[in-house]
Amino acid sequence: MEAMAATFATGVELPSPLFGSMTFKGNDVRRILTAVYSVLRSVEWEAPVGDGARRLAVTHAKILGMRIDDAMVFELDEQGQIRRIRPHLRPLAAIVLFALAVVPRVATKPLMTLRALRRA
Repeated sequence: MEAMAATFATGVELPSPLFGSMTFKGNDVRRILTAVYSVLRSVEWEAPVGDGARRLAVTHAKILGMRIDDAMVFELDEQGQIRRIRPHLRPLAAIVLFALAVVPRVATKPLMTLRALRRA
């Protein structure tokens, strides 16, 4: 996670793929991704595609034994650092398991959740 966080621009944003009314920013992006990757297993990244200010990376992982896929769009700033991460998850059954696994971890950080709700 720290290697990925090193590529974040100041003010990086991550809109929640589960709750459209939440956008994580800054250090909270690292915190939410730490919670996410703590519940995923067998994470495999495909080579990113794209040029200019956008990249797409597809990830395959397991959540509670079920495969979950993520087509993650990265928007880059002028220095090539990540300024926005937009996850797109599938299939629905895996998204439900993902929510059941991640939401309790996020619930232990109420201030982070409040900040994300204010920023959407």
